Amino acid sequence: MSRKCGSVSDPAGVEDTSRRFIGNSNYDGKNRRMLDAPPTMAMAGLGSVLVSALMVVLAYLTVKVVLPRREVDVIVALGLILPALLTLTLVLMLVHIATDGWLFSSPGAVRVITVVMLPGLVALSLARALTKRRRVRDEPAGSTDPDVAISSTEAAAPIGPPAPVPESFDPRALLGLLGVLIAAWVIWGRVVFEILPAGTGGDTSLHMGWSGQLLNGERLPSNALAGPIENYYPWLYHSGVAWLSALTPGGRPFHVLGPLQLLQVTGAVTALYALGYTLWRRWYAGASVAVLGAITGGFGWLAEAEPEIVKNVRGPDAEVGKFFGDFLGKRPYNGAMHNLAPVYPRDVAYALLPALLLLFALSLKTRRLSYLIAAGVVVGLIGLTGGEAFVAAAAVTLVFVVTAGDVGRLRAAMSMGIPAIAIYALWFAPLMINYAKHEGFFDLSSRPVVLTPLQVLGAWGIVTPLAVLGIVLLAFRLRRNDGSRVALIYLITLAILTALVIYLSARLSGGFETLGRPHRYFPMFFQAAAICGGIGIAWVFERLARFTMIPAILIAAMLAYAAFASPWQISRILPDDLFLDPLLVSALHGEEDPWMAALSPNTGERCVVAVPGWITGKAFAYSGYRLVWYVWTKPRRNSARVRWRNIYSLIVPDLDRRADVARLTEGIGPPRLFRDAIERYGVDRIVVPKRFASSPVYKGYPRIWARSPRGGEMAIVEVDGCGDRESESFGEAAAS
Repeated sequence: MSRKCGSVSDPAGVEDTSRRFIGNSNYDGKNRRMLDAPPTMAMAGLGSVLVSALMVVLAYLTVKVVLPRREVDVIVALGLILPALLTLTLVLMLVHIATDGWLFSSPGAVRVITVVMLPGLVALSLARALTKRRRVRDEPAGSTDPDVAISSTEAAAPIGPPAPVPESFDPRALLGLLGVLIAAWVIWGRVVFEILPAGTGGDTSLHMGWSGQLLNGERLPSNALAGPIENYYPWLYHSGVAWLSALTPGGRPFHVLGPLQLLQVTGAVTALYALGYTLWRRWYAGASVAVLGAITGGFGWLAEAEPEIVKNVRGPDAEVGKFFGDFLGKRPYNGAMHNLAPVYPRDVAYALLPALLLLFALSLKTRRLSYLIAAGVVVGLIGLTGGEAFVAAAAVTLVFVVTAGDVGRLRAAMSMGIPAIAIYALWFAPLMINYAKHEGFFDLSSRPVVLTPLQVLGAWGIVTPLAVLGIVLLAFRLRRNDGSRVALIYLITLAILTALVIYLSARLSGGFETLGRPHRYFPMFFQAAAICGGIGIAWVFERLARFTMIPAILIAAMLAYAAFASPWQISRILPDDLFLDPLLVSALHGEEDPWMAALSPNTGERCVVAVPGWITGKAFAYSGYRLVWYVWTKPRRNSARVRWRNIYSLIVPDLDRRADVARLTEGIGPPRLFRDAIERYGVDRIVVPKRFASSPVYKGYPRIWARSPRGGEMAIVEVDGCGDRESESFGEAAAS
């Protein structure tokens, strides 16, 4: 039977100082700050559902309060829940920054704020509704709002020119949205009941660690290394994870991958559905766009090989052609496959683009300034979430301004540009200042993922032929159809942008190489094609339904099978395909004896720790603590992949850190050098493998024993209480 934290055994045979850590009131084997961890997957899944439902309600009420217009019906409001949620996240993040990292490191305060939001938004929504009702009652009889009034002829027109928003709401639209959502939840969301966490390696470990830094009281996510290292990655995703951590059972960023998965899928589906429905006012147009853009896979299901998630996607030995370009677990060219767990920042950024197009469409229909301002806010939010998606959003916005027509170019540019620049500058302005300070960037890019044209078609599946049909239909209606205009602007802009990136990819340098990776733009190009393809499906369905429903139903069934086959297979095999560290799983389910749970029993502590190189990734991802040395990649002089070029002239260099972490975790050398290394970085805790725990340098320090990833036990040595020093002073001494 394994021991819990605080065990007093001392298998190394040295002086018994094993006890609860002194100077750390949280280190008592009990969780005083976070909600209890889910003991089973059923409880984890239920918690994810409840948290995501709460967030959807908050976001929906926010939309109704901020955009209280008659045309913002339930479909449109649901289509904007993702940008609304990120807007609330941004507000909380600004409070966190203003309070010097206090907010997200105080889960109780975050819960209080969230709970207060709900009745506050309900009250504001009711007040707006009563004001609107009173205004309508006082209007002269027979008056109508010219922005929303339509004739019966326009309401009954076949798919094509978009009619203004009707006064009456079609209940079939809500049923259609619910049907698509259920399909998406079954395919992409089932993972929340199957595995915890939904991902560990690669970029996920970095994003979880950066989110943990916010929970530990740092103002901005930075890097895993101890030292004065400025932020260089857009932080809105991590802010959202930090917010949800206070509400999710377990309270770790890894726990948040569950509700975040459901929110990502819901936001992507509702935005695409609302876009299709708003442009063409047909429930099946909305359903077709959502199915193609958020669920449809490629032709991988036709391959003879046993289904598997393709992970080897780079270089000459890449296996991307094994399933015709489909089934890629990393960097898929198919935008719908970005709903596969775990959620990355770029996935959220991609899902925001249809919401931006939805606001474009509403501004064209109503000529209201509020939708242009909201569109600018969404562009800014995309910039705080993903780099390549921001390039695409900025390009599409620029083209929309140039072709604004009756909306007015100057009016559109000012209304969207001011909020977009103001929000984006929150991250970009400090980035450029630090770019000059640190003399540029390191190139941290990996090899691109390259698909041949035939593999791209294989990854896109049925979307390509349907997109061709949709493009033809939209082109014939371009002059008289705002819906055609929005869809084709997006498609043409993304096509040109993707081609330009392919041309420039080998020419970018200076740390900007990642912006020239075509695999980061093809998913957005796919999304634009899916929007056009959804109109193609709707047109075919409408024409067939005029004669008889039987052919329409048969074609719909065949298209649904071709669309869902690959996503269903890849989501079904994901739990078996994903390797999960058993100790990490145990810690996330509430057990206290795994080494990472003993190292970080709670959130809210600003610690510097020394751990062996082979567990640095998991240590940072689970705890968010700063590390003496961090191993992300093989380069000898920047293994932590810090982006700033001259950073190691300001902090202890990489090779010296490697030597120091060996001295600290293996007890090598005289006690004087051991103490010097502790002072150099401000070390609070050290993870010591059992075979080194008898070294005399550890004598007198409190310790506990925890389960080791290689079997047996590891000692967690307490050097000092966490949070006694400001994080900005960690590691300021550079090697001479």
